[in-house]
Amino acid sequence: MKYFILFWTLLLIPLLVNSQTKIAETRHPDALANHNQRKIIRDLGGNIFISYMDYDSVSTPVIKGIFYERNKDLWNEPVLLGKGTQPTLALSKEDVVHLIYVSEGPTGEITHRCSKDLISWSQPKNISEPGMDAFLPVADTDASGKVNLFWLEKKAEKTALMYATFVNETSSITTKEITRKNEISDIAVANHLLFGNDDMMVGYQFDGDSLSFLFSGDHMKHFSSLLNAKGTQPAITMNAIYPSDAPQSYAKMLYIDTSGTLIEFPWFISDHAEISSFKLHQKVDLICVDDVLPPIGYSYLIMQEGKLYHVFAGGFGTTTFMDTISTSPFHPSIAYKSFNMEYVDFVYMQVESDHFGIYYKRDEKLEYVDTQTPIKENGIDLIGFPNPFSQNLTIKATSIPVNGSQYSLEIYNANSMLVNQLKADPSPDAELRFTWEGTDNNGVKVTPGVYAIVFRYGKKLIAKKVIYSGDQ
Repeated sequence: MKYFILFWTLLLIPLLVNSQTKIAETRHPDALANHNQRKIIRDLGGNIFISYMDYDSVSTPVIKGIFYERNKDLWNEPVLLGKGTQPTLALSKEDVVHLIYVSEGPTGEITHRCSKDLISWSQPKNISEPGMDAFLPVADTDASGKVNLFWLEKKAEKTALMYATFVNETSSITTKEITRKNEISDIAVANHLLFGNDDMMVGYQFDGDSLSFLFSGDHMKHFSSLLNAKGTQPAITMNAIYPSDAPQSYAKMLYIDTSGTLIEFPWFISDHAEISSFKLHQKVDLICVDDVLPPIGYSYLIMQEGKLYHVFAGGFGTTTFMDTISTSPFHPSIAYKSFNMEYVDFVYMQVESDHFGIYYKRDEKLEYVDTQTPIKENGIDLIGFPNPFSQNLTIKATSIPVNGSQYSLEIYNANSMLVNQLKADPSPDAELRFTWEGTDNNGVKVTPGVYAIVFRYGKKLIAKKVIYSGDQ
């Protein structure tokens, strides 16, 4: 009976996807501004929290938050969280929400508040030194429960990249200056999405169109340079590959080069000296990146010629456009944590008469595999049936190119961890058949739920979702 309920629950969830919801109004034109400042997070229960800027009755900038309760399907009324600008969010593995912003005053100070229930918040605590003209905070959290916070400060007519780490509102704060340039205008930071370890990557844009990406495994006590390039808008997504008991860091570094082309640099901790790039899109105005599913792919948002696109990148430069918003959206932000293999949650703004609307949208990250009529993707027709399944799933790949490529089919669970690798059944030429019995590599039945099937051939792949409903 429980598997029957799971079956229908999973089947109905996609019906809720791709809906657009207006959740708030604001008078601030930059309410969601700065592509690397995460304005939206989702906890392990699927609840959503969004922070944004508005004005109070005397036109003082304020920080507001709005909370979506998944089990009630309810957006609560916005609440006032403080006076200030440039809010950013980070979520710990214990589902503690950290809000960091620039407090209102003659010289802004980086201020921190946190909440375990999105109702009660800690008292504001200043992180940066008073009077230092601090701005543009970005943050993430790691496996040890620490917040890794970066921001910018004006020092001696230059810009300093500052770093602080702490656990909560009562813990001690360790602060360090990382570098100082004539001008620093953008920062990106990423820790492990699944909290595999304390590895961290940070990228920053300086002196116009120069970019630098750094790696650290010890809270910036030591750090190394991974990549230097020319361009703007650094972006990073980071997770882990689990070839053994020790997770290995895996990341994607992105930026827009001087010609407006979106560039992707994959990085794996064991071979970071061998980095090769891929050109993904041209004429890109903005990039926001979501969680990466190594080695399946990742989602991101781009702005091109006034339109907002949700794109899924499958590796080796292959991309699939998943959604388009053409209603003059701007200032998008995408949820980076908690990790979600199935869905992408994001927000954006639209002009509406004398104010601005804030909209929320949920998209599928991966499409469900076709059961009857395949759609050619990367030159391959792929179908899987039945879907959902309880006993055996048959995956059939046709239109196989005859080029000597190696083929494989892999099964990944909701945490993007490899569950099984399948060998092709005997079949006619130009067709491959695989059978999955809902087991792992040891022949043990897996937990009912949503899984990703990844068909690889050469340097290309196709990733789809399937539902295993369990033995009924």
